[in-house]
Amino acid sequence: MFCKVSSLSPLANGFCFGEGPRWFEGMLWFSDMLGEAVHTVTMGGSLTTLPLPGHAPSGLGFRPDGTLLIVSTEARQLLSYDGDVVTPVAGDDGSFALRHADGRDAVTGRAAVTVIPG
Repeated sequence: MFCKVSSLSPLANGFCFGEGPRWFEGMLWFSDMLGEAVHTVTMGGSLTTLPLPGHAPSGLGFRPDGTLLIVSTEARQLLSYDGDVVTPVAGDDGSFALRHADGRDAVTGRAAVTVIPG
């Protein structure tokens, strides 16, 4: 079965290249590696931006407490954002080889980072 769409319009503008979308707390969250930011957009089209200069964010995930996990491909770190502050995840000193990666979350609060060599 096919659904016929009569017209399409953008939900939001103002970012370079949105990727890795996640639906959480009534908003679409997505990373913008080229724009060095993470954005949220509501169904009404309201866009918010979390600037992350020097990080080139990639994969996103959420802990059970709502903390956002962000893979920083530039700094080669896993970051957390609690709504106020972005910090490296404890135990991550940036020494492992994160280049292009995608972060995932689990109900248990564990996060896995899949590293793609390159």
